[in-house]
Amino acid sequence: MSRKFLRYFIPFFSMAVLLLTSCEVEEYDLKNMNADSLMVETALDAPVGSVNLTLKDVFRHRGSSGNIVTIDSIYELSKMIEESDIPLPLVAITGTDISASDTLKDVDFGNYFGKGEILDSLEDMKLKMKVVNKLPFEVKMEIGFLRGDTVGFDYNVNLPIIEMKELKSLRRAFSVNSAKIDKKSHEVIEAAYSDVNFEFSGKDTEMLQKVNHIKINYHMAMPLDGSLYLDEKYGLQVSLSAYMKARLLLND
Repeated sequence: MSRKFLRYFIPFFSMAVLLLTSCEVEEYDLKNMNADSLMVETALDAPVGSVNLTLKDVFRHRGSSGNIVTIDSIYELSKMIEESDIPLPLVAITGTDISASDTLKDVDFGNYFGKGEILDSLEDMKLKMKVVNKLPFEVKMEIGFLRGDTVGFDYNVNLPIIEMKELKSLRRAFSVNSAKIDKKSHEVIEAAYSDVNFEFSGKDTEMLQKVNHIKINYHMAMPLDGSLYLDEKYGLQVSLSAYMKARLLLND
């Protein structure tokens, strides 16, 4: 399972904010301003990260649950531990039901917001997701936002003890269409592409500044009848970016 984290855009963003042009934001006339500082609005459109989940990952992930049903067997995902246990490829039938999850770590929307930072306050945020589904299922997804709090220290490993807590009011749910399937072979022949956007404002944006993990839950179930060919290469890719409207503090 591969995750790509894009932490290094912040220095670039810092420079970009200071060089904003009128084609990107409203034009401000600063010539006659005598105040010590000026508050203006600006926006940032930046990548957050991406997750790739294949069926092979689903089998190996101990957090996965459910069953894959074939004509002569039932495979319990929670018991698929060894590489040799993975039975892919196979033909699944009705009764197949899969749940899995993945987490983007080290997310920090609050890293450049607040007193002393480049951006004074986060006004609104739109989380944008591009989903490429190469699975023969419709996938129901939930995206959750977690905050890690230090609750102690483990002297055996010299590391703090972090307790993760989901900010449940931020949770969002959606579905993406299944990939296109060949009617004769039941194999995937074309991925399905989906764009999903969620907007946050008010108290939600305050809570987002405390988020450092994003958890994505997946649920996939077979149609009521028929069969589907499943290969370990089939999977799902989720790319996230955030469009954040904020206040920029310009000091004289």
